[in-house]
Amino acid sequence: MERCSVKSLKDEVEMKKVLTIIGARPQFVKAAVLSRALREGYATAEPGICEVVVHTGQHTDAEMSGQFFADLAMRAPQHQLVLTSSHPLARAGEMLMGLAEIVGEERPDAVLVYGDTDSTLAGAWAAARLGLPLIHIEAGLRSGDRGMPEEVNRIGTDHWATHLCCPSSHAVNQLRAEGIRDGEQGKHVAVVGDLQCAAALAAVADVAHRGGHGPAVLTMHRPANVDDAEGLKRWLDAIAEGLGARSLSCVFPVHPRTRAVCERLWGDAWKAELTDRGIQVVPPTGHQQMMEWVVNAPVVLTDSGGLQKEAFVLGTKCLVLRPVTEWDELVSLGGARCVARPEALMAGWSELEAMEMREEDVYQARGAGERLAKQIAEWLF
Repeated sequence: MERCSVKSLKDEVEMKKVLTIIGARPQFVKAAVLSRALREGYATAEPGICEVVVHTGQHTDAEMSGQFFADLAMRAPQHQLVLTSSHPLARAGEMLMGLAEIVGEERPDAVLVYGDTDSTLAGAWAAARLGLPLIHIEAGLRSGDRGMPEEVNRIGTDHWATHLCCPSSHAVNQLRAEGIRDGEQGKHVAVVGDLQCAAALAAVADVAHRGGHGPAVLTMHRPANVDDAEGLKRWLDAIAEGLGARSLSCVFPVHPRTRAVCERLWGDAWKAELTDRGIQVVPPTGHQQMMEWVVNAPVVLTDSGGLQKEAFVLGTKCLVLRPVTEWDELVSLGGARCVARPEALMAGWSELEAMEMREEDVYQARGAGERLAKQIAEWLF
C-alpha cells in the first residue's frame, strides 16, 4: 500500500503530511477531487504535501463504498478502521479511539475532514484533543435544525477547525454570524468552491443530455423520513401520486436503511409494490450512473444534502424532502423547494415547477480541486 515519502532523489525536502479522514459516500466523491489535485500538484513538489487517507469504516460494503472507490478511480486508503458496534454513539467512539491511535502513529502536520458525518466529528474531535491543525472542507453550512445529527456535527467541527474551507460566500456569512472570522482567534477562512459540484460536472462532461426526458430520481435515507414505516409509506404514496399526475416514472436507488423498512411494510413484494406505482427500485449505485440520471431527470426528489447541489449544477430542479436545507441559496435561486411532510408534496411540487431557476456560479465548481489544494499549501507553508 502506498505510503508517504519525505525524501527526494537528492536531499531531504520539506514535506507536510495531511491526514485525510473519510467514511461515507459523499466524502469519497469530494476526496477523489482533492486527493487527485494534491497528488498531481504537490506530491513531488519541493516543498510538497503528502496525504495519508484513513477510512473510518462508516460505509464499507461494496454498494456503499467499494463501487465508489472503483468508479472514482480512488487509491486504497492507507488505514482502514473496522467498526463492530451498530449503535451510532458506540461507532463514533470506536472511530475516535482508532483515529487517535493512527494520528499518534502518523504524526501529521494537519488533519483534514469533509462535511458533516459522524466520521467528520470523530476526526475533528481527535485533532482538537491532540492539538493539531484541523482543516474542514465544506465549512459554514447551517440548516438551523439542531435535531439533525449532521447539523450538530458541522457546528462542532467548524468551532474546532483552525482552517475552514467554504463552498460559497453564503457559508462565510454563516460563520461570521457565529463569530468565526478569517484572521481572528487563530481561524483561517476561505471560499474555495465546491468539490462535489466539480465532480458532478466532470462526470457528465461526455454525457448526451436528453433535456429532462429521463426518469425522475428519488433518494431517501434520513431517519426522520424512513425509520417509521407508516411515515415512509405516506412519503411513497405522495411521491407515487405526484409521478402519476405528471405521467412520470422515477428511479429509486434504495439505501439499506430504507430497504429494511420497505421489507417490513410489504415483505417480499416490496419491489413489485413500488414498481407498479412507477417507482423503479435499484440497488445503491455508483457516482457516474447517478450523475447521468440526474442530468437527464425532469426533477430530483431527495432528503440528501449533496444531491441537492449536484442537481442544481447539472440544471435539474430538486424537491427537498425535509423542512429545511443547509443549501439556502438553492431555494433563493429557484433550484429547490423544501417539503416538510408528505401531505405538502403535491403543492410543493407545483410551486417548484412554477419557479424560475437562475443558473449562477455560486459554488465555483470548475477548478475547485486545484484551488483548494493551492489554498491548503499556502496555509501549511
